[in-house]
Amino acid sequence: MQYVIDRIEGSVAVCEDPTGKMVSIPADKIAGEYREGDTLISADGVYIAHPTQNDNRALFERLFKKKK
Repeated sequence: MQYVIDRIEGSVAVCEDPTGKMVSIPADKIAGEYREGDTLISADGVYIAHPTQNDNRALFERLFKKKK
C-alpha cells in the first residue's frame, strides 16, 4: 500500500492512505530519509520512501501550483 506523508509530529509521520484516511506511522518503521510530501510504500512491516514517486509529485505540484 502507498501513503503520502502529510506532516511529521515528533517521532511519528502522519500519512494519508489512498482512501484519504490519516494514518500514524512510527519513524522507526520508515527506512531511510523522508520528508513531508514523500510517498511511502509498505513492504513487510517497513515503509520505504519511493524516490521516483516523490520526484513526480514535486514536478506535478510545481507545474500546477504556479498556474493558479
